[in-house]
Amino acid sequence: MNLRVLPPAQEEAREAGEWYESQQPGIGAQFNDALESVLTEIEASPLRFPKDLSAPSRPDARRAKFDGFPHSVIYEIHESEIIVLAIMHPSRRPAYWRRRG
Repeated sequence: MNLRVLPPAQEEAREAGEWYESQQPGIGAQFNDALESVLTEIEASPLRFPKDLSAPSRPDARRAKFDGFPHSVIYEIHESEIIVLAIMHPSRRPAYWRRRG
């Protein structure tokens, strides 16, 4: 199954990586590695992660947390692809991504 990251989610990942790197050199790379790892897990087994019950308007959205950081990958499984809607921090505007896709 193909994995596609929406441009706004790509931007969120870039901004988060840059912010972590500005806090301490090397942490941005660790963030990027953790993100790549969870994206690989999602692609290999998309049903592994639970549905995001906080989003009733997006009943098929799933949330994958990744190690070492408070961020989550929000995604949906469609017929032939997995669409990453957001790379979100849980304490920042938790519902903003629901209109994407």
